[in-house]
Parts: sequence; structure tokens; C-alpha cells
Amino acid sequence: MITTKRIDLNRVCKDYGIRVVAYSQVPRDYRESTLDKSGTSGLAFISNGTPIILYDDSRPKTEIRFTVAHELGHILLGHLSYRMENKAIPDFAENEANCFAAALIANDILCTYAN
Repeated sequence: MITTKRIDLNRVCKDYGIRVVAYSQVPRDYRESTLDKSGTSGLAFISNGTPIILYDDSRPKTEIRFTVAHELGHILLGHLSYRMENKAIPDFAENEANCFAAALIANDILCTYAN
């Protein structure tokens, strides 16, 4: 029998020096002016040299997990650096981040069926 373990996204982020923050922990004025208007389940950016992932903690846990993995993909694949240099994100970035997240958390699906 094959046994699998879930990838610990919090540990991965911590090891890379990435802060992971829930929307509910963000000051209300910033949340209302930026996050609520975007309607996004998460976003990644760099503040004072530190990569930060924000996620909507009102969403289902499985969606939060995918969102954090997706935003981690943007960071590790260099999309934020590209955006900072070029004032735009590459066209392929969303698909690439989705593929990264899917590959990273595919192990979770296997855990569901492991006995």
C-alpha cells in the first residue's frame, strides 16, 4: 500500500520567507478599498522585500489551500519579479500558477483515497 502525506504549505512558505495572511487580519480600510473590490480569493505581492500571500479566509478550506498554492506558484515561478520589472504579469502566468498549484496539491487527492 502506498501512503502519502499532505504538503505542509505553511511550512513551505515559512521556509521561503513568505508571509501568509488571511484577509480578516488585514486592516479594514485596506481590505475594503482593495481586496473586496477585486473579488479575488487571493493575491501575492512583495512588501519591503518580503513576499506576502493574502487569502480570503471566508472561502472553503479546499479553495483556500488551492489559492495559497496558486499564489505560492506566482512567487516561486518569478511572476512577481517580472511584474515589478515590466509593470505587467506575463500572459501565461495564471495558467502556470494553476498548474503549479494542481501539481503541488495533487497529493491531497491521493491522501483521500489512501487506506
